[in-house]
Amino acid sequence: MKQVLFVFIIILICSSAYPQVTAPAGTVRISSIEEFHTQFPFSYGNTIELVGWSNAGSVAYIDRLECFHSGHIFINLVIFDAIRDVIIDRVGIDYRLWLEEGNNPIFFDGENGLVLSSEEIIISILRNWNEALERNGIRERIHNFDTSLNFTPFQPFPLIHEGKTFDSWFEIVVEERFFYTNFTWSLIGSNSSQTKVISSGEATNDAHGYVGSTVLGFYKSPYENRLVVIVAQHDRTLGQNTHGIRLYGFHLDVGFD
Repeated sequence: MKQVLFVFIIILICSSAYPQVTAPAGTVRISSIEEFHTQFPFSYGNTIELVGWSNAGSVAYIDRLECFHSGHIFINLVIFDAIRDVIIDRVGIDYRLWLEEGNNPIFFDGENGLVLSSEEIIISILRNWNEALERNGIRERIHNFDTSLNFTPFQPFPLIHEGKTFDSWFEIVVEERFFYTNFTWSLIGSNSSQTKVISSGEATNDAHGYVGSTVLGFYKSPYENRLVVIVAQHDRTLGQNTHGIRLYGFHLDVGFD
């Protein structure tokens, strides 16, 4: 009985010493890309589709940049180093791409004024993409070129993993200055009882520019306790709502205070 009481007291002390850390009240939670588009309508922005991970902390994804007014879509395969938070490889389509009826891919060579639509071009795109995956140590391969917007679902926070609850959110300090507004932002990560700054920076808005950031969710590496946090940066440009998807590496085991 004394041993049970002693263990209970130890647990109680530890619980008091390390209170649960959770996202602030009012933090926006996004459960799907469709919900994101509903909550944050935009006229210009990008969306990503996961391809795979390397065992060295890099993640590959397809980046689709969309302009809904013109219908143009620009597509790149991107390799992102989730340890250093830098893009280490990018293989794009060297043509302007938009959709015809029936989702037939149409490639416009702006330099030569040629419209190209052929199996040979698609084969070339897939070959270049798969060569990039191979040289960056990513096992997955892309076997078809699909211009429809089919997204690999990201997972929403919080993440319960190995007995801990991991979360991520933004802390933003707004400072009104004479001609513009200054934003100092920090992307926070937590592991139930501790937090760390995943990344931080500043942005400005002088009637155009940065207006905020939202954590959308994450992809987890199958090789280690590492995530990429998927973030939407919101901007206002020429009277239009735009956004850019950003990725930030989040290791689940190190760097906590």
